[in-house]
Amino acid sequence: MTFIESPRRRFRHRRVATGRGRLVVVRAARWMGVMSAADAGRSRDAAYKMMTLGLALVFLPVAFVVAGRRAAHVGCRWAMAFRFPAERLAGLTAETRAALEAARSRALWRHGELIGVTSGHRPAERQARIFADAIRREGSLEAARLRALPPGESRHVAGTAVDVRPVEGARWLERYGARYGLHRIYENEWWHFEYRPGGRPVLLPHPGVTRRPARSTVYRSNRVLTNAT
Repeated sequence: MTFIESPRRRFRHRRVATGRGRLVVVRAARWMGVMSAADAGRSRDAAYKMMTLGLALVFLPVAFVVAGRRAAHVGCRWAMAFRFPAERLAGLTAETRAALEAARSRALWRHGELIGVTSGHRPAERQARIFADAIRREGSLEAARLRALPPGESRHVAGTAVDVRPVEGARWLERYGARYGLHRIYENEWWHFEYRPGGRPVLLPHPGVTRRPARSTVYRSNRVLTNAT
């Protein structure tokens, strides 16, 4: 009896084989020292940037019909929705959201950088759970405040804070974000930015302080913290 493979099955096998072939090439390149894990990550990030910029260009004619002079802004927004489908901007104040979208539109069109949001507005109940979890993990209120804040102090609850990715996007925002009122706030959180249109605030060592302490008591740490402020 002759077995005839369906076109769909052939396509699936071909796709699996292609994926395995790429994996073998990457692993072989890394084994030979041609490509490191960091190089592979950079190649992937570069591909994402090119893909997102390409999508924005494709969307541009339709965006022009819909939004006129704001076509570049709208095209960027649509492309970002494809690149970061899980992000949620609802709950941010209108000013914070407008500043963020303006900043990442310029980042994409002018410098080819992507700025995604991993966390924006948080309900007070969720922030309370995050803070309680931090206390349980760290063992004290003081240690927990190095990682998170209670609901009454968190700018995430107020809708004026965002945690962003990737690192390159955060670097861009730290360099140019002041034009849009967006500022990095803590030394130990490269991802955390807040909308503060009144001017650049003092960079604090961690969330547990409200003003920068004397130089001799500045907190320093090399620990990698979670996005919980």
